[in-house]
Amino acid sequence: GISGNTILVILNFIVGTLSGSTALIAESAHTFSDILDSSIAFIGFKIGLKPPDIEHPYGYGRAESLAGLITVIFLIIIAFEILSDVYQKLILGGELAPPSWTAAIMALVGIIINFTMTNYMMKTGRKINSPAIISDAKHQRVDIITCITIFAGIVGSELGFPILDPLVALLLVALVLKTAFDI
Repeated sequence: GISGNTILVILNFIVGTLSGSTALIAESAHTFSDILDSSIAFIGFKIGLKPPDIEHPYGYGRAESLAGLITVIFLIIIAFEILSDVYQKLILGGELAPPSWTAAIMALVGIIINFTMTNYMMKTGRKINSPAIISDAKHQRVDIITCITIFAGIVGSELGFPILDPLVALLLVALVLKTAFDI
């Protein structure tokens, strides 16, 4: 899952930047937040398992909380950057050009990759009876829906409604902020 999401982050960011799709860039940030959350939580968990020592007589249990705080700060910065772009386009009258069709193709690729990862993770989670992997697979389903939404926004933009791409980006910012709030 982490490998597939890393590929999606890179591709969504590159294609989003080159095609002018704010929604794809926002999806890149949303997917990156999933990777960051999992990675920092894992590192914080590992550090938190260390036994007490002379410098930390009560142990390292607070490492998980600190890791979560770092994730939240990073997610808020990402959300602010995307909101700045959306604000520029929707409120300040910036250029509202529809993204190129390359962005729509990338959204379809995202749907396929997320669908494949969801099925693989679900099968693996059931095979080894891992509630954590099954839960992560269910979360991955949300990314399928966001990619479908991005695709619809890009197609709608190409069909004469260029406001749809930044509006979809706003939806994705809400997801990033919800993740930050949940953490």
